[in-house]
Amino acid sequence: MVLANIKQGERENLRDYTNRFFAVAAEAEDVEPAVAMHNFRRGLKVGDLSKSLQLAKPRSYPELVARASQFMLLEDAESSPAGVSGAR
Repeated sequence: MVLANIKQGERENLRDYTNRFFAVAAEAEDVEPAVAMHNFRRGLKVGDLSKSLQLAKPRSYPELVARASQFMLLEDAESSPAGVSGAR
């Protein structure tokens, strides 16, 4: 599968999209990190992570992975029954 064709589905959460994209990227041969980062951003729905990546572009692929991981944890917390505001 070509990385440029991977898009986050309308109802797909960030964790599922990120895991799917990174799994395909890991299997791809000779993919430049800059190309992978561009395609990851391009496939994201508009949201907190896409805005963050626009404001401060990651300098490396590991930095992109780390930032995506942070936003996945935030999304997980927000979708939990207690939510972020319920946690004290």
